[in-house]
Amino acid sequence: MIPSSKSNSSLRLFDRTAPSRLVSCLFVVSILGFSFGDVHSQAAPENTQRRSGIVHWVIDGDTFELETGERIRLIGIDAPEYQPWKGPVDAFGKEAAHFLKQLLDRQPVFLELDAEIKDKYGRTLAYVYLPSGEFVNLRLVREGLARVKPYPPNMRYYALLKNAQKKAQSEKRGVWVKRISRRNGLDNLALKR
Repeated sequence: MIPSSKSNSSLRLFDRTAPSRLVSCLFVVSILGFSFGDVHSQAAPENTQRRSGIVHWVIDGDTFELETGERIRLIGIDAPEYQPWKGPVDAFGKEAAHFLKQLLDRQPVFLELDAEIKDKYGRTLAYVYLPSGEFVNLRLVREGLARVKPYPPNMRYYALLKNAQKKAQSEKRGVWVKRISRRNGLDNLALKR
């Protein structure tokens, strides 16, 4: 039974303004750097550095640039290479880059830094989140568009990412659809969804 609007206000379970209040609350929580649902199996340490930016350009499946010119490398994963201007392209590299572009291009993102902040190329190493709270690094692994790659000392979500990879492998998603090499090409391979 749905409580009527005349019933006690504490019992109004289906208030029409509740969804908009919930969305507003979730956005505020995401801005503050908290996570939702099954995103993290462990909380980030209290002293974790967090900041935000707007994506200007997606370079490939695990690297992008903010409007400030800062390059961001997703921690804990390695997407197939797709920079055709540099040389050979890895299988599923184009798909990974396209997927990340669809997800991030011109979007605000939140960055969570770990122990080591920059890689040897000067890129900022980060766990990346959308305003919805979605963990981008994890999404790429779940879709089979990136493999888990440990980058010590940045190991905060290694176990979470590794479990997602095992599931993607068992479901034969993306790069796990079958063993392929650069010579096999991708013309006859469909990305499993």
